[in-house]
Amino acid sequence: MHKIAHRKVQLEIHRLEAAGFPKPALGKIKVAIEEFLAEPGKRSGKRAKKVLVRLWSAYWHRDRHTDDNVKRKALKLVKTASHSVSFDDLEVGAKAFARALKTADRRIEEEAMLREAEWREAGNGQLQRVVSFRQLRSIGKELRLCVGGKRWARNYLRQVEDGDIELWLLHMDGMRHTLIAVDVDDRSVSQCQTSDNETPEFTPALARAILSALDASGDHNEAFSQIGVFSVFGNASPAETEEHELDGGRRLRLWTFPEEKEIVVAVRRGPAGESWSRFQRQGGDGASSPCGLARRRRSRLQRRLPFWEEDHWGDGLGLGELFELALSQPRIFQKLQTVVG
Repeated sequence: MHKIAHRKVQLEIHRLEAAGFPKPALGKIKVAIEEFLAEPGKRSGKRAKKVLVRLWSAYWHRDRHTDDNVKRKALKLVKTASHSVSFDDLEVGAKAFARALKTADRRIEEEAMLREAEWREAGNGQLQRVVSFRQLRSIGKELRLCVGGKRWARNYLRQVEDGDIELWLLHMDGMRHTLIAVDVDDRSVSQCQTSDNETPEFTPALARAILSALDASGDHNEAFSQIGVFSVFGNASPAETEEHELDGGRRLRLWTFPEEKEIVVAVRRGPAGESWSRFQRQGGDGASSPCGLARRRRSRLQRRLPFWEEDHWGDGLGLGELFELALSQPRIFQKLQTVVG
């Protein structure tokens, strides 16, 4: 019987004996470890103990683990130990088994988390809560987003774990489509990107379904604001909808919300569709200065129509253009005054 001085190494050998490890193979292992520990600088026995721990794990997993690769690596390590080998050969086999086991366990954990992850219906799409690092990186790589990198994925997942944001993946026709971030404090969509960090082109019906499923607002996100899906439409009823013909073949639609102190404007500038803007009454003495107005008119309008431009995407109407219209069309001016109160 070979005697090994290191107590922790001896304990691991006893565990192998108790597990029923073949005695001839165990004898060869003891010889290999004794030779290794006899080498200068190897007196700590930490490496020897780690090999024995992995050998015990391999012996246990060789016919129990659900992953075929883990079983193959475990059997290979056990067979290696059954031959007259050096400690280095044992260590190489033990490391290969440990890597296979770690990979398999992560995959199994990931699959379990995904099965338990929350799913919500959103129109003709489905929303899946993103809950793990590997899941987020996989999404990032497939959609070519920044979270495909380790650093960004860790940063976003840390915010998820801290309860600052929620991450949701939109599936369309069974395919990953859009990654959405929701700020938990105010339930607003802070980010919404599809492949290559592009802004997704939702239909208004789908956009409303997504926001409803997430119980969130998309007022300050381009994906929703650019198509006029503002929360004010769901929170309050407009006094009435005004339609006006403008120069250059443009057509304007105006919604006023006196109780919410908001105005929504849609302008059709051509066949491309409507461009949307949202304005809110500003507290204090006046609004930001509208560009292109004479100083006297600007001062007067700031006092009588103290609005602030909340959202303005693409070719949507800007604050200066809104004030120009108010000056040129008394009917529009009167409608804006109903919101000022």
